[in-house]
Amino acid sequence: MSIAAGLGAGVAPARHAAHDDVNSVLKAGGRGGGAGRLDRIRATVMGVQAAASIVLVVLAALLTRGMVAATRVDIGFAAERVLAVRPSFPPGENGRAAARAFIDAATERLHGMPGVVSYSAATSLPYGGATRVTIFNRPGGRYTINYNTTDAEYFSTLGLRVLRGRTYTGAEVRDRARVAVVSEALARDFFPGEDLLGQPLSRVVEDEGDALIIGVVSNAITTRLRERSEAAIYLPVTDWQSASLLIRTASSPSLHLATIRSALQPLDSRVRLEVTPVSEGLARQLGESRTLASLASTFAAVALCLAIVGLHGVTAFVINQRSQEITLRVALGATRRDVVRMLLGDSLRPVVLGLGAGIFVALGAGRLIAGTLYGIGPADPIALGASVLILVLSTIAAIIVPARRAAAVDPASVLRQV
Repeated sequence: MSIAAGLGAGVAPARHAAHDDVNSVLKAGGRGGGAGRLDRIRATVMGVQAAASIVLVVLAALLTRGMVAATRVDIGFAAERVLAVRPSFPPGENGRAAARAFIDAATERLHGMPGVVSYSAATSLPYGGATRVTIFNRPGGRYTINYNTTDAEYFSTLGLRVLRGRTYTGAEVRDRARVAVVSEALARDFFPGEDLLGQPLSRVVEDEGDALIIGVVSNAITTRLRERSEAAIYLPVTDWQSASLLIRTASSPSLHLATIRSALQPLDSRVRLEVTPVSEGLARQLGESRTLASLASTFAAVALCLAIVGLHGVTAFVINQRSQEITLRVALGATRRDVVRMLLGDSLRPVVLGLGAGIFVALGAGRLIAGTLYGIGPADPIALGASVLILVLSTIAAIIVPARRAAAVDPASVLRQV
């Protein structure tokens, strides 16, 4: 692309100069016989450059705004002092028996351990993947529900508040009771103004059969920060082979990580443990947003610099060719402000047209990256307005210097050169 651009930039003017009529060039004062056509080409290039620049600047603004929003989101629980323990059990029937035995032994070992505040088991850990998700169509669009199967201590360990009813008990988990707890978002969306306690879960998801809703807890974002839905269903855990542990510590989890690993590993030599702070998964997602925003901002900054340099060069060239016209206008009484206003208007016209076209392209491109944005839409007015303002001010800055320089030229010195 670099070689093609270099060849095009050199060959096109050379071919044009070779076909120009010398007499026409001399009569036109050096502008060339195809000056009108070249002016249109220059205007088109300026518009295209402005359109491409605004697309990149808008995408950078959207990603940056989304990244900032993600760092400020309330995830619904305190992840700073929670450790995730992911055991890998042997496959098959032996694995199921080993899993239940290991979880029971681990919870017994954690009970009363210094620095351990609470602990629980769940099949889906916060920001740990392996989340069961149901997506279906409702009036108004798609609806996403996050599933999790947990023990009775999950809600207190994660810090989810009970808003209505209750959570299931340890006895209900052991007996595999057909009860369910839902999040506040799901209760609001499916049971507006109703008392949902005792209602069958099949009113939400048909294949849940006879499970009854017994409680509502506060919302929590435990999958991805960019997840649009906070709707969640919690059921008693039955598949212990897929279960992991959550441990809330009294201080920084990193201070207890080695101690907890050394306490749990000897329980079963066949089980391989992965112990990580939950906050690492959260930081990893924030890092993805930050990286996307940084890359987009870098590309946008480069595009903006190239646009400024290109607009400055084209404007300076065009103004230089119009020096006699500008001199005559000044000689006939035009003020310096009049000349600057005229040159700015002529140069900004194709840029403004390019901006208009670029905004439509940017809106389409914004929809393509909507899944990477948090808290804002692809048509975010702040991002769009700031991007347009940046590009307009940059364009004016690129044009105003050669325009002011041309308006300050002494008419007599130019006329002597004619």
